Parts: sequence; structure tokens; C-alpha cells
Amino acid sequence: PVEARAYFEQAQRLLESRAQREKGNVQAQRDLSVGYNKLGDTYLESDPPKARQWYMKAFALSEKLSSQSRDNAELKRDLSIAHEKLGDLDHIVGDIASARQHYLASRKLSEELVAQSESNMLAKRDLSVCLEKLGHLSLEVQELEEARASFEKALKLRQVLAQKDRINVLAGLDLVVAHAQLGFVDLEERKYPEAKKRFVDALDRLHLLNAEDRLKEDPRFLGWKTTLTGQIQFCENVEKSLKDLSFALNRKSEESQGLLEARAQVLARQGKHALAAETIEELVALKISGANHLYNAACAYARCSLATKEAALIEKYGKRAVELLQQAVQAGFKDLEHMKRDRELTPIRKRSDFQAWMKKLNSGTK
Repeated sequence: PVEARAYFEQAQRLLESRAQREKGNVQAQRDLSVGYNKLGDTYLESDPPKARQWYMKAFALSEKLSSQSRDNAELKRDLSIAHEKLGDLDHIVGDIASARQHYLASRKLSEELVAQSESNMLAKRDLSVCLEKLGHLSLEVQELEEARASFEKALKLRQVLAQKDRINVLAGLDLVVAHAQLGFVDLEERKYPEAKKRFVDALDRLHLLNAEDRLKEDPRFLGWKTTLTGQIQFCENVEKSLKDLSFALNRKSEESQGLLEARAQVLARQGKHALAAETIEELVALKISGANHLYNAACAYARCSLATKEAALIEKYGKRAVELLQQAVQAGFKDLEHMKRDRELTPIRKRSDFQAWMKKLNSGTK
């Protein structure tokens, strides 16, 4: 990155000099905006504020050029990319709201380009990438319906792109990823059979792409092969754990935690609150549960309280949910904004102990 940065800094100075000399040359101005973005890329991970300075320069220039020629497809795409870059940056620094606004602006511009020309395959891929990023944002904040909708739209676009160019490896990989992303939504919804089906389909497509060993050394192929294989195995193990609690208990500690958590969540959703509660206590009894597992255990208890009409059980499950939330925070769970909006906790939000504890958290005490 340091060597690349030095190269781009030198190029940027040359581009600025040319753009200054040729103020009426649109291509010279476009080249300069690309140079700004390249410099921003070199700072994205190491120095986000510095990256923002360069991205904002690119954005301002792209916005100016596009406003002067609103029907120019290339300038519109430049502005779309500028929005996307700022969205990526905001996502990295945790400003989800701002990231979403930039991605939505980028999506709108890409949609306009597709509407202008159905044969614009580049615009369709840009749109699919933007939809994928919006899907990831929604997935992070547990807006699962929105995530699924974005990923499904991306999938449709990538099916068209892969069909148009069957030998294009990138298009094929994009399609694999699109199927896998929907599998991750299924995982969040605890729909493990559906998730497994998605992952198997994605892995089959991946192997077809590598029919002649063209991708055997490609890190993208190897990465997705490992990820998909692991997710398929996990889904199969969850199915076994649902049938037999001892299967989950007899796995290695970290895997056991994941399987017990999944089992509890599924049973709670199925209304089998007694079995879910038993599983949650087995998870907690491991005494090695991390903050996220404790948090998810609390969510499962909250859901258990919806599965019964017995006042004593509702109180028991709700109280235990609050206790586990407190343990999760003590163990290092820090995403309080997520806790405030998490729909899984809706059943316990009116509890006085939950409200009192949240008030303490908001005031900076645990």
C-alpha cells in the first residue's frame, strides 16, 4: 500500500497539473477524480479520515461534472462510484445510516443507467454490487426482510449476467456469491435446511466453474470453497443437534457453543420452550460462552416467553433473559445500539428490570 500510495500521489500531481491546464477537458477532469479515488483506497483501512479527504475530492468533482451533463452515462457512473466509495468508508467506521444513504444514491444512479440501456452489462453488475452492499448493511442490523430483498434482486441481475457470458469466471463467481448471501439470511432466520440447500447449490456452481481446474489456485475459489463447505457441515450438525442434544454437547467446546445456541434458537421459534430453556442452560453451563453466545442465549429466552401463556414461565424466562444480557455485557458485548433495536428482545422490553438496566447502561454504568 505504501508503494502504491507513492505512485498514486505522483500520478495525482500530474493529473492535477493537466486538469488545471485543460479546464475544459472533461476526460482530464474525470481522470483526476479517478486519481483521487485511488489515493483514497490506499488510506481506507489504515487512515479513514485521510481516505475521506480524497474520496470527498473525487465526489465533489464527479458531482460537478455530472451536473453539467446529466445524460452522460460515463459521468453518471463516476458519480455512482463516488457514492459507493463513501458508503464503503462509512460502513468501515460504523456509520450505517450514512453508508446506506450513499449506497441508495449509488443504486439510484445505476438503476438509471440500466433503464437508459438494457444492454449495459457494466451498469447491471454495478447495480448488483450496490444491492449486495445494501443487503450486508441490512443483515448487520437484523433487517432480514430488507436484506433478503436486496440479495434476491442482486441474484436476478447476476443470473442475467452469467447467462450472457457463460465463460466469464467473474460473472460465475458473482452468481455463486449471490446464492451464498441468501443462505446467510436463512442462517440468521435459523432456517438451517434452507440455508444448507443454498450453500450446496452455491458449492455445486463453484465446482462447475472449476471443471477444468482453472481456479484451483485462485484465492477467491479457495476461500469460498472453504466457507461453503464449513457452512454446509454446520447446518448438518445443527440438524443432528436438534434430534439429539448429546450430539451438540459432545463436540469440541467452540463448536458445541454454536450448536447449542442454534438448537435453542430453533426450538424457541418452534414453541418448544422447555427444550429450548434446557439447551440454553447447557450452553451457559459450559462456562466458556463468549459475549455473543450469551447475548443470543438471552434472545432465545426472550422468544421462549412468547411460546407460553403461563404467567410464571413468562416471568421466569424474561428474568433469565435479562440476567444473560447483563452477563453478556460483562463478558464484553458492546453493541448497545444493536441491543436497543434488536427485535428479538421485543418480548422483554416492557419489563421493569430490563428498562432499569438499560437506563444504567445509557448513563454509562453496568
